[in-house]
Amino acid sequence: MSSTAPDDGPTPEELARTATPATLRRAPRYRGFAFAGVLVGVLAAVVAVVVSGPARDGAPLDTVSVVLLLAVVLGGFGALLGTAVAVLVDRRSLRASRRTADDAAPPSA
Repeated sequence: MSSTAPDDGPTPEELARTATPATLRRAPRYRGFAFAGVLVGVLAAVVAVVVSGPARDGAPLDTVSVVLLLAVVLGGFGALLGTAVAVLVDRRSLRASRRTADDAAPPSA
């Protein structure tokens, strides 16, 4: 058996020489934004039908059909809007992470 000391890892000087600054980027979850948009669209469809009242006699579509049609259309539109909001949030977070990385970068000699 040898009596060598255990390796405790790199020294602080080695770490300072080899380390590179990193930035944490917080990207939004697109699925969540799209799902929230769908829910808002479906809720808007239900509210629109409730506010407008029941279908009249002889109308080509009954109230349930109108709710379903509006839910599909407004839900799809809400998903597109939710995804667009996620893209805008992502761009803003990317810009903020670049700004933070620039602030943390050591001055060049």
